[in-house]
Amino acid sequence: MSSIFPKRDSVTHTKAMLSSRKYKVNSMENGAPQGLS
Repeated sequence: MSSIFPKRDSVTHTKAMLSSRKYKVNSMENGAPQGLS
């Protein structure tokens, strides 16, 4: 699957995943499950 996308997209996707994960943690700490979307 990763071979279909350029490496740049993989890096962008990884950053997006990390950002989303960080947002989920922040939401959980704030007591709001907003990071599920």
